[in-house]
Amino acid sequence: ALFKMFSFDKNHLAEAESLLVQAYDLHESSVFLAWRGLLQMIKSIEFPQGNSAELRDMAEAMTRYASERSPSNSTVNALASQTRAMLFGDAASALHFASLAVDDNPRNPFAIQAMAVAKMLAGEDEDSYQLSARARAFASKSAFRHWWDAHHATICVATDRKNEAIEAAEAALLSVSSLRPAYRYLI
Repeated sequence: ALFKMFSFDKNHLAEAESLLVQAYDLHESSVFLAWRGLLQMIKSIEFPQGNSAELRDMAEAMTRYASERSPSNSTVNALASQTRAMLFGDAASALHFASLAVDDNPRNPFAIQAMAVAKMLAGEDEDSYQLSARARAFASKSAFRHWWDAHHATICVATDRKNEAIEAAEAALLSVSSLRPAYRYLI
């Protein structure tokens, strides 16, 4: 499911949804629910044709419920933070969930990136940049490194590091050519 989700291909996103539903039906893990919440967030931003409000509501509800069920799961809280930040621009909630995620696992690159995005929203530019660079380094061998490259491009744009933003966005596109956010950062 994650390989399909992180392809950012519309058809693969539907397959990822089906696989995550099946996984949750087999084992009611909050992690599967949090991933589904993030998936709704991705769909609402990247493919908002007519149902983005419904997808946003689903993303918020799934990540909230997952974090209530597993309040000390680093990945669940990192995904809740990303959803609050990217869908709602809610710096306070994003910081809250990112702090829980980092406290639980200070080496989780999803948690560190979530904190970087939350700090960017809060206007803490230098901390945001340093955290993003650290998360990106931790994830440099990941099959999903384009996630951190794309987020780093966003933070570099926000912190006026244009050359590094271009480098990060191009690196993301080398991994996944259908990664629409990276094209937006390059523009």
